[in-house]
Amino acid sequence: ILVVEDNPVASRALTAVLEQYGSRVRVRVAADAAEALLQLGESAPGLLLTDLVMEPFDGFHLLRVLARSERLARVPALVVTEMPEPEIAARGGLPPGVTVLRKPVPPERLMGFVDAVLALRP
Repeated sequence: ILVVEDNPVASRALTAVLEQYGSRVRVRVAADAAEALLQLGESAPGLLLTDLVMEPFDGFHLLRVLARSERLARVPALVVTEMPEPEIAARGGLPPGVTVLRKPVPPERLMGFVDAVLALRP
């Protein structure tokens, strides 16, 4: 799972929830979309979890790059954000299939999403 979050407190909180899976998942962290793109060049994660508001490249840019990539387009993506739906729509929306959870995300909601993704993996 690649967690893309520029807020260190939020990043630690998300990582702490994901670490409850123990050896079933490996969690990598990127501080922004640019760092995430570098990591994605090395290997595709089983799940991308990203915020939308980051500098220098935001989560919108990251998700659009993934959607256009033959290798990465099938990576399940979860957006964790405080941004309201009308603002997301005003910024061009998100690619099809991207799930959005509002911050602060209850751990059970995050784990429910991860459980669903893990169940789909061979």
